[in-house]
Amino acid sequence: MTKSDKHPGGRPPKLTPEEIETLVIAFEKYIEETEIPIVAEFAHMNGLSKQYLYNRDEFIYLIKRATTKKEAALERECLKSNINTSMAIFSLKQLGWSDKSEVKDTTDRKLSDQMKKAQERVKKAKKQEDKGKLLSFQQNTGV
Repeated sequence: MTKSDKHPGGRPPKLTPEEIETLVIAFEKYIEETEIPIVAEFAHMNGLSKQYLYNRDEFIYLIKRATTKKEAALERECLKSNINTSMAIFSLKQLGWSDKSEVKDTTDRKLSDQMKKAQERVKKAKKQEDKGKLLSFQQNTGV
């Protein structure tokens, strides 16, 4: 087995600062020239794993730019019905979108406790009112 036949997995490549700078420039160009940039595609085209790019500080800003451009392009193209809706939804979910509404409990605990106490007072008053009506009925009917 020659070195070129070897499985591409394993330890991440060691790149020189010059190679990293060349890769940064290539990534910038890829983002500008690609309608829907995909980080995994760029990594594959350059013989890297996408995780390698995510782990390097030099690429954080570029990954955010690529992701933002991808998100905008997918949303725009999906609204125009130019791309497969299911695939766009899947891809947008990978970017953190959600198709379910989530309700977060942001109530103030102090306010919540006050509401509970008020509800208890209303229940107690209602019970006393009902007792008063019953007594009045009993007195009026002679029961």
